[in-house]
Amino acid sequence: MAHTAAQTTSAPRLLLVGNPNVGKSVIFGALSKTYVTVANYPGTTVEIARARATAIPGAPELVDTPGTNSLIPQSEDEQVTRDILLREPDALVIQVGDTKNLRRTLYLTLQLAELGRRQILLLNLQDEAQDLGVRVDRGKLEARLGIPVLSTTAIRGSGLEQIPKRLPEASVARLSASYPRAIEDACQKVEALLPEALGPARRGIALMLLAGDDSLLPWLTPQVGEEVLAEVGLIRAQVERQLGRRVAGVLSRSRFRAVEELLKETFRADRAAYGSFRETLGALTMHPVWGAFFLAGVLLAAYLFVGVFGAGTLVDLIEDGLFGKIINPAAQRFFQALLGPGLITELLVGPYGVITMALTYSLAIVLPVVGTFFIFFGILEDSGYLPRLAVMLNRVFRAMGLNGKAVLPMVLGLG
Repeated sequence: MAHTAAQTTSAPRLLLVGNPNVGKSVIFGALSKTYVTVANYPGTTVEIARARATAIPGAPELVDTPGTNSLIPQSEDEQVTRDILLREPDALVIQVGDTKNLRRTLYLTLQLAELGRRQILLLNLQDEAQDLGVRVDRGKLEARLGIPVLSTTAIRGSGLEQIPKRLPEASVARLSASYPRAIEDACQKVEALLPEALGPARRGIALMLLAGDDSLLPWLTPQVGEEVLAEVGLIRAQVERQLGRRVAGVLSRSRFRAVEELLKETFRADRAAYGSFRETLGALTMHPVWGAFFLAGVLLAAYLFVGVFGAGTLVDLIEDGLFGKIINPAAQRFFQALLGPGLITELLVGPYGVITMALTYSLAIVLPVVGTFFIFFGILEDSGYLPRLAVMLNRVFRAMGLNGKAVLPMVLGLG
């Protein structure tokens, strides 16, 4: 028992990191197989799941971080994931990616490499990728990245047995972007201002600061002081004058170019199965002009399905038809015959009774609206349009103190 306890305390913490909807929670359950502690991350309403990874020798603590598309956060969820990575510099990262969307997976891999994080990469949802004719040369990808790359289908448990075996091989991915000389020079200047205690993460943090990520300030200010941050601001302003554009956009484009080069060598999609229509439709939804028309159509569909069909047709059908003509009259006859007139009968089937009002309202009014909303929300999420919608509207919503993900609840909430 003493030996087991020693192993548990010495095993490095594990962080599950990945894009939204890639199967992290399924992998978390498969590795922990035990009681899960769920708590809000300090200062936020974002829930974090923690448990002991009993399937891994030493039973290290396993943390399931919120899904993120970038380490320069655009939402509270993404900021929590970024903050956990910064506050847990010694933890090993198990990155989970969607095989079908290797581009955004590797974009996150590149950012983790810039932070100097040791990791392994799980290419999940292999079954869906195969159905779509997507093929990834796992061996070549592993050789290029220099980290363990595993093919998994988490819901079937396929490939998960390799995680404990390959985890000791975790290392920093050999994936980097080629930035303009002005950015590289500015990055070196900012790195020199950061404390050496930040170690390999200094380059990644310097790039975040140059991108104008103000969400870093509460964590970084106590370590470097306001004078250093003011100097960083001057460096950023200078490099943006040299480039004639925002640093954040240049960084993003450079990273995607690096990812595209790697995809050319390792990623193949059978056009007959994967379909050019899928790609065309995806590009259309993000188009500056046609994307707005597509968005208007989606919001109109949301209003018609949830606002008109759910809150109108279904509510009337259930409230007036099912409860008004069948359930409530039958309940009134039953309890009046069983109990006769009195307080209990009034409590159950009176004008404000538990059945005639409480049950009717909860099932006939609330359930249709909530049900149709989550059906529509699920369709948007599974289709992949929800992240595109959030990206399109993020700049507008940030002016209101929100992020792009708030568009759908806002439209439906305002009727």
